[in-house]
Order: sequence, then structure tokens, then C-alpha cells
Amino acid sequence: MDTLTGSDVIKVWPPDSREAAELVIRTYGEPHEACATQLMWRDVGPWKRIVASREFHQHDFPAPHIDAVESSSTIACRSRHAAHSPSSTAA
Repeated sequence: MDTLTGSDVIKVWPPDSREAAELVIRTYGEPHEACATQLMWRDVGPWKRIVASREFHQHDFPAPHIDAVESSSTIACRSRHAAHSPSSTAA
């Protein structure tokens, strides 16, 4: 059985979702996972995960646009409690 590439899968997606997914494919290559409704990349560029979806959502803030791609990353952050611990204050 032949496995479809992300580029194959998105051929039948709505134009807005397809264009967004094509941009990610041009940037990071074919996805690590592909199904009829989503493509997923893992650990590409600065991103922990990128998901391109067939379904998109219309938003009007800060300007009208659609969202069909989401990305996530891991950031290090200091606990707010660490800033107030006795060892971090001047004697």
C-alpha cells in the first residue's frame, strides 16, 4: 500500500487551508505524520510541534484572518516563587 505525502493529502483541502499547509511544507519539508484532516511536524526549526489542519477558523483580531496552522514550543520560565525566596533577597 502506498503512503500519501502531506502534499498529496492537501490537494483536496479548501484553498485557505491548503495554502497555509503548502507554506509549512515549503519551509520544513513533508510532515512527519499525515491524515485526511491534519499534517504534523515534530521538532522542526524552533518549534516543538506544528499542526496544519484542513478545518480553519475565521478571526477578526487584530485584523480579519484565518487560522489553519498552530505551532508550539517549549520555553524556560522561572517560577514566580523563586524570585521571592529568602535566598534571592539581599540580607
